Amino acid sequence: MKIVLLEDDYLQADWIMQEIAARYSDVEVDNIATEFDFRRRLDSMVANPPALFVLDVMVRWADPGPNIEPPPPELAHDGRYRAGIRCMRAIQERKINARVV
Repeated sequence: MKIVLLEDDYLQADWIMQEIAARYSDVEVDNIATEFDFRRRLDSMVANPPALFVLDVMVRWADPGPNIEPPPPELAHDGRYRAGIRCMRAIQERKINARVV
């Protein structure tokens, strides 16, 4: 089984992945740390959907750097406080058949 974890706090992500691994040996967890990376990987998740998405609501748009992709217009209004909600909507719009928590 495959789980996609959207979590930008590396300590939280490590802890969640360790807890899952300790309980379920046959689970693969794919951690995505930014909303930009989540959107960039949507096509591959449509083609090969996970069984479960675990979404943090407050996630940064991208990792800091000189070549940051510009954020979408809705980010100016909602900010990072609704990133997980935007990612959930993207899952629904793409009709990815997976549970979202």
